[in-house]
Amino acid sequence: GGSLYNVDASRACCGGTMVSSELICCGGELEGKSYQPSASMSCCGSGYVPSETSLCCESDGTAVSFSYVSPGAKSRSNEKCCGLSKIKTDLFCCNGVPYDSESFSCADKDSSGKISCGVGAVCPKTSSSSAFCDKCDFDVDADVCFAEETTQEATKPLCRKQPSVAYKGPSSQTTVTGLIPFTAYEFL
Repeated sequence: GGSLYNVDASRACCGGTMVSSELICCGGELEGKSYQPSASMSCCGSGYVPSETSLCCESDGTAVSFSYVSPGAKSRSNEKCCGLSKIKTDLFCCNGVPYDSESFSCADKDSSGKISCGVGAVCPKTSSSSAFCDKCDFDVDADVCFAEETTQEATKPLCRKQPSVAYKGPSSQTTVTGLIPFTAYEFL
């Protein structure tokens, strides 16, 4: 269990303990670590890293810091984050997977092509006209998918298809097989 503390502006919770509010807390109230403040440092997960010589990649509550020998080396590397990995800045990122936009596309939009949703899938550029809703072969003439807000913070909305008919017939039928997870169904 946790501990109860009196409310006090001079202290803050960091890593499950009370620390001076003058300290920097990286990683949050439960899993964090506290550090002496420094203008040249920044948080990367629960770590406190040199800002000018570090690249911090964060994804799903996890962080990885990549160090460079100098600020110039960091700048010359032409690197950015893709999930928890570093990639060249001329590449794009789809669900943590780097790709070259000359040859590939990312299926991370709803079927209108306007709203980002789902996690995305890297698809050949030749499939870009059907790269929607986490699929490279989404049939926009037969199906529609749309963004549905999730309750989790910092998460892209889920891509949902309009309900598919799972069964049409007498109500005495009770077993339906072959259903796909995260798909809405109607029973007629």
